[in-house]
Amino acid sequence: MERTAKTNYLRNHSGPYFLFLGGLCTGGSSDSKDNLVAASVNGKNLMLADVERGVSQQSGGDQSKLSQLELAQARLQVLGNLIQREVLFQRAEREKVLPTEDQITAIINQQKQQSNMTDDDFQKSLAAQHRPWKVCVKSAVRTLPSRIFRTNTAPNCGER
Repeated sequence: MERTAKTNYLRNHSGPYFLFLGGLCTGGSSDSKDNLVAASVNGKNLMLADVERGVSQQSGGDQSKLSQLELAQARLQVLGNLIQREVLFQRAEREKVLPTEDQITAIINQQKQQSNMTDDDFQKSLAAQHRPWKVCVKSAVRTLPSRIFRTNTAPNCGER
């Protein structure tokens, strides 16, 4: 029921988007994963490396504790979130409601505050994740539209 509601929500609220799934259940080295496309939304590739990064964050960096089934479920959940975020970003882009620089700064500051991080701790965290500031801002730009659209137009999935 939840998958149907999510699919209907995307179909009803996101416009004509096309999705291609690939490379999600592959093995191999991490080098090969950097170049593999996990999904494509209207020509925008979502990379398997991003899926793996999300799974690693969810599992606290220890994916070895997950069974194959749990790992596959985690990958699908992360990929689903990335797809939804990209669809909503494309919608925001199409409707010309992309976040301003002030909104981006506010969301990053909110994340720092929720994590009880100082600016110095935040910079160290970015360095430890090998995430430059530019990548952090890009992530915030893609995250903010999903928060806006979810709070303003997301249906109650319990309703029929």
